[in-house]
Amino acid sequence: MPNAERPLPVGPRGVVDTHAHLTMAPRATPDEPWQRAAHRWLQRAKQVHMRGVIAIAEATQPALCSELLHLVHGDAGMALVLGAHPHEAQHVSATVLGAISDAAKRHRDKVVAIGEIGLDYHYNHSPPAVQRDAFVRQLRLARVLGLPVVIHTREAEADTLSILNDEWDSAQTGVFHCFSGGDALADAALEMGVYLSFSGVVTFPKAQEIAQVAARIPASSMLVETDAPFLAPVPLRGRKNEPANALYTLGKLAELRGVDADVLARQTAENARRCFGLPSDWGWDATAGEGATTAALRLPST
Repeated sequence: MPNAERPLPVGPRGVVDTHAHLTMAPRATPDEPWQRAAHRWLQRAKQVHMRGVIAIAEATQPALCSELLHLVHGDAGMALVLGAHPHEAQHVSATVLGAISDAAKRHRDKVVAIGEIGLDYHYNHSPPAVQRDAFVRQLRLARVLGLPVVIHTREAEADTLSILNDEWDSAQTGVFHCFSGGDALADAALEMGVYLSFSGVVTFPKAQEIAQVAARIPASSMLVETDAPFLAPVPLRGRKNEPANALYTLGKLAELRGVDADVLARQTAENARRCFGLPSDWGWDATAGEGATTAALRLPST
């Protein structure tokens, strides 16, 4: 069934989804503007009393980036992560890096990190050497801009850590998005002061190694994400994901750690605020519920 018709999850208030691809929200018709589809996601996130959503913008698609910035500026519970995914590394040029820098400087209140950047040797849509070069260039750009990074690594842990060991500045921070590693990667990340963000994968029965990491790391180093529309958590595995489903993941993390879900929701939301440099009053009204509106969204006419 379409997302808008699914029952909403029940869980703690104030959860922050730190990684969602809003431009990929399922459209009701092929010609529906993506903004309207994203609007439905955001309405449902508000109905379950989430604090906010951090959207991911692909820097090699400038038109979409501009549209996302327009949307994010109109919403108090949204922020933007901007960068070139490793799949697109072959398209990373001085022009693309300049555009990232310009957008980050002009929209400092909304562009809160560079990402998602890193290495993906599973698909290798861009050659590994090109991925490594793009990763290094964006890490250095983030350092110049004083912004955290959102890191993607898949079947590339050794090279990811090698680059980070060479390039990391102790003053930097960042996130291992959709953390799917084991103890070695987790410990290396924590040593660098990098947060681990857990997606719906942690709810999968066979994800025991990830679950063990989630159960043991300091709560102050955890974030929650959906990676929507990908990686829907149990009990929705195999369906299109959406930001509201972060509540399922948060609930699983609380279960693994043996803590109250409301307490963990507050902790992970504060972690997100601290990681991304968000103001203390960032986010939607925690009392906004059924019928809440995203009043400032500017939607194209159809």
